[in-house]
Amino acid sequence: MDGRGVRDFVMDNVPPILNKMLAKAGSTAEDVSCFVPHQANGVLLAELAERCGLGSAHTHLTLSRYGNVGSASVPVALDDADEQGLPADGDLVLLAVSAAVCRSAPASSAGVRPALTPRCASPR
Repeated sequence: MDGRGVRDFVMDNVPPILNKMLAKAGSTAEDVSCFVPHQANGVLLAELAERCGLGSAHTHLTLSRYGNVGSASVPVALDDADEQGLPADGDLVLLAVSAAVCRSAPASSAGVRPALTPRCASPR
């Protein structure tokens, strides 16, 4: 995995997406009480929260307890937060999830291609 490439992609693309989503909901980063991101890399997540202007929000991380549990990381973190009494009623919670698409296809001289080609969309 290209760690620097992943970091650059996340920092270039995720903050505008999250801020646009908050704006469409009539909110700003300052309104967010609790940030629950996909739990892949704690250092990257701290930088992401700062870049998104979520410095005052509680970023709920469970990496030290459970590690990277893949697509279950946000539900696991939400359950963990709930056990700690977070978020409070009325709090605005921002969830940030990611998805990876794996593909495989048999190699053949007939040029078989996978049926689905993963694509990443840039924010509009």
